[in-house]
This record gives sequence, C-alpha cells and structure tokens, in this order.
Amino acid sequence: MESHACRATNRSQPHQSFDQENGRHKSPKGNKNVKHAILAKVISVKKQSRCSVAVRLESEELRDEAVIVSTGLDGERTHIKSPGGGLEVTCKGDPRADVGDAVPVVVELQPRN
Repeated sequence: MESHACRATNRSQPHQSFDQENGRHKSPKGNKNVKHAILAKVISVKKQSRCSVAVRLESEELRDEAVIVSTGLDGERTHIKSPGGGLEVTCKGDPRADVGDAVPVVVELQPRN
C-alpha cells in the first residue's frame, strides 16, 4: 500500500531534464544566477558604537563578480564589498566571530556573457 505522503512529496519536486550534451541537469526555471556559500576569514572585529560592530572578512572568491546575499554573522545589518576580496559587515550587537574564524558567505554569481 502506497502512502499519501510519498505521492505528495514526489509530485512537489520540480522536474529536471537531463542535457546529454553537457552531462548536467537543466534547471526547470532556467535561472542563470547561481547561489552558493564560500568561506571567508575574519580579519578584524572592531566595535563602532555601543551596539554596532564592524567585521572585516577576506576571501579569494570574493574577488569574483558576485553579489553578496548574506553572511553567517549574527546581527548582520549591512555589507560592503571592497576591491581585493574584502567584505566589511556591520552587525548589531555581538557578531559571534573572532579574528581567524571562518565565516560562511552566501553569494550569487552573475551569468557570464
């Protein structure tokens, strides 16, 4: 006897077709922007005010043309990408990161033409 939960789960998953030429599955929506996580190293943590902390992150992957989606820092408010693979993140309160820590950063790669 087949359970109803199994049928609902199978139907809710998007169908992906396989591209024989490239050996990859095609996205059902055709979205060319890809999000993935990278690890960035905490370079500095500086208190800016009573409730604001600036965290400087660096990673080789941040040099690529990518849009920063979010970081793994607590209380993240803003982030500014700088040339050379740097990222300045302003957090409200304790970001729970120390110099030398590895922090995940979610980025969205822009399609190349």
